[in-house]
Amino acid sequence: MSLNIKNEKAHRLASELSGLLGVSMTQAIIAALEDKLSLLRRRKGTETTRFDELMAISRRAARHCPGKRKSLEDMLYDERGLPR
Repeated sequence: MSLNIKNEKAHRLASELSGLLGVSMTQAIIAALEDKLSLLRRRKGTETTRFDELMAISRRAARHCPGKRKSLEDMLYDERGLPR
């Protein structure tokens, strides 16, 4: 397999990372890609978990709301438009 990146900035960054890590440029690029993928995977999992938790809270709260089939406006304001 081959990956040929002809970009000055990419080469400079890979070279700098390689020097800081004390590894070859190939190893530095692999490490950087693994780190970024790991971060994105964790972030995606966290967001999914937070969303699921918020939806569960919302469903539990909805069971305790009076007139849960009413619109939010109907729950907050009376027939004259005044706050309940």
